[in-house]
Amino acid sequence: MDRDFLNEIWLQFETEAMEHCISSEDLLLDTEFNGSEAIKIDSLFRAFHSLKGLFGTVGLNQTLELTHLIEDVIDKIRSLEIPLNNKIRALLLKGIDVLKNIICLLYTSDAADE
Repeated sequence: MDRDFLNEIWLQFETEAMEHCISSEDLLLDTEFNGSEAIKIDSLFRAFHSLKGLFGTVGLNQTLELTHLIEDVIDKIRSLEIPLNNKIRALLLKGIDVLKNIICLLYTSDAADE
């Protein structure tokens, strides 16, 4: 494959993945959000579903598994099996931090290879 094409794929991956992480983080940092608003929890679920697809597309299977676990927690909040309390919120935010760090490491590692 053409190197420019691969660079474009990685750049698009990094941009989209970070956008999903940041929008999810913003939603979770909103103290008014308690998980009971269907539109917001669905938005959070869709963001992680999209992240899962992005990681799978570029072959990051272990990161895909982490994202799937986070998505499962959000689905349990969505179905009212567990509440979105401070402990769960902190766990989800830590998961987002891990994903953002992985994305940054991949991007800086790829840029260093050029």
